Amino acid sequence: AIEIEDNIGTPVADFAPVTGTPCLNTGIILSDLSTKSPTSWNWSITPSTHGFINGTSSSSQNPEVNFSAYGIYTITLIASNSYGADTIVLANAVTVSPLQTLPFVETWTGNGTVAFTTENPDGSTSWTKGEVTGPTGAKSEVMYMNYFNYSTVGAEDGLLSEKFDINGYNPVLYFDVSYAAYSTAYADSLLVEVSTDCGATFTRVYEKGGGDLATASNSQSQFIPGGSSDWRTDSVVLSSTNGDFVQFRIKGIGGYGNNLYIDNIRVISSGTPATAALNVSPICEDTPFDFDLSSTDTTVNGLFTLNRQGSSLLSTFIGMGAHSATLNISTDYDLEYIYYNAYTFVADSAVLVPGPKLDADFELQNTNGLTYQFTDRSTPTPSAWFWDFGDGNSSNAQNPTNTFSGNGPTTVKLVITTDCGLDNITVPYTNIGLDEEGTASMVLYPNPTEGILHIHTAEIEGKVFVQIFGTNGALMEESIFNATTGRITLNLGAYASGFYQVKVTTENSVENFKVTKH
Repeated sequence: AIEIEDNIGTPVADFAPVTGTPCLNTGIILSDLSTKSPTSWNWSITPSTHGFINGTSSSSQNPEVNFSAYGIYTITLIASNSYGADTIVLANAVTVSPLQTLPFVETWTGNGTVAFTTENPDGSTSWTKGEVTGPTGAKSEVMYMNYFNYSTVGAEDGLLSEKFDINGYNPVLYFDVSYAAYSTAYADSLLVEVSTDCGATFTRVYEKGGGDLATASNSQSQFIPGGSSDWRTDSVVLSSTNGDFVQFRIKGIGGYGNNLYIDNIRVISSGTPATAALNVSPICEDTPFDFDLSSTDTTVNGLFTLNRQGSSLLSTFIGMGAHSATLNISTDYDLEYIYYNAYTFVADSAVLVPGPKLDADFELQNTNGLTYQFTDRSTPTPSAWFWDFGDGNSSNAQNPTNTFSGNGPTTVKLVITTDCGLDNITVPYTNIGLDEEGTASMVLYPNPTEGILHIHTAEIEGKVFVQIFGTNGALMEESIFNATTGRITLNLGAYASGFYQVKVTTENSVENFKVTKH
């Protein structure tokens, strides 16, 4: 089919700037898109803090313009020919804003002082966020290329940074890389390209591939970093660049090799680095603890990630702190911490091992008549104790004795002081003293309970049969214990909150207790 374009008549003015967000004092081209063959052009721009450069002027068809002040610019084009003229006014056509200065930091973990644009020309496999063992030896979020399964040799995929201002600094680009080639024949490459003209052109400043790029031996299985030794920090000096406004691109080139990982991209300047110290309060299982980074330099920022070893779950904490967390499983945790400013970037990790769960607990033993021995069973080991026996007597001993004034009910309270804080337990007893047959009373505590329930049976011979019944009378659980130690421990932690009946049967007695589970 033949298409006929009508170019006769008054022009229809139209244009577009090559970019709507140029850098300060950096030229952009205004591209004329007018139709019907204009023969003259008249450009005007407000405010007046601009200039036409490189031999162009306000009457050029496609002028090049720079802007000398931050602001929002309106551009007007009048396109003319022998038939007449047309005008287009494009408000807010160009916005010139201050660019970010150093530090430039991207850790991929809930933080980053900049944003990256993923460049994926073929719409196939590209840079993806994942979780692996990172440069500090702790689990970390990273960006990676799955070249193990990407068979398109020569495909290029980029991570394009924002533009940033290096004026006044001596900047160096650092990044952590982890890579193993599949073989000599099947290997991938990594490039870094830098622009100093506000993204108009890029120059290659770094290129490594195959064995030069590798941080681990060739692998015919899918490569995943196994520790900090599988990582390396590479750098590119940017201070020699000719310009104040820099943008860079990290580009992977596929060779159907193996996985390539990138982490902790940062641009910082040479200069005096800051220091910071990690502070962690004592840790007990299921008890909140605090951590922070302390520094005398107020420009330092921080980031933490907390991960239970063997788990894929990461908790992220932004800022120097103080932060609070709770470790609810008795296993090792990794706390990765990062701090940085314009002259500093430090990444490290610490292993956190939670101590025993903070739990005030005790047992008692009738020693003679109304005299009882109280034995502290609290965890972790307390540094101070306060006992209130409910009869006006108290003690600060770890394992005190108390002689009650008579039989009957009382309430004993123990308050402990530990490195993980304070805890207490209050236990009501319905019968202190001797029963009619002269044997020590059986007691059950604490009641109410959060889950752990102790039964003090005194020293008896034989077995103890314990049954737990629900409110509807249904049997929930039954167990047989050897009670020669005088103490039985039950765990109602999996039970719903409510009321339960605990029936305790020995060779000589049967006792029933109503228990409240919170």
